Amino acid sequence: MKYLSKQSAVEGVRKIFKNSDKGSVTLDEAFTAWDRQNYNPIENLRWIGNKLTHWKYHNLVKPLYGHRNGKRVLSGIQLTLHGKQSLDSSGVADGQNLEAQELQSSLLEIMKLVENLKKHNPSYEITFDVKLKPEV
Repeated sequence: MKYLSKQSAVEGVRKIFKNSDKGSVTLDEAFTAWDRQNYNPIENLRWIGNKLTHWKYHNLVKPLYGHRNGKRVLSGIQLTLHGKQSLDSSGVADGQNLEAQELQSSLLEIMKLVENLKKHNPSYEITFDVKLKPEV
């Protein structure tokens, strides 16, 4: 399965939590945020299950469960600490500019590639360093 990019996942989570000042939303609030309140309830559950797969992969949210008729059922979505940080830092309003965010994202991708390269080539010593230059 190919997962959504982190940026796409953050935007999807942002859409759900844009009108919520708390760290969790009910399923009805999530469906309303995505304008899905008129859809079949079973389709909505499938849809949110699919979205949760991508969002959980990036550690942005965790599902909240309740009990109905003696069964455990999905009742809402809660932001993780990483999810809160991602929503806060993905906007330009907090002082981080877009270029710095893109650089950080690129560095993370490169670091993953280097780890993969190390794993598949154990006979080589592979290093990757990134250091800030001292300001002049």
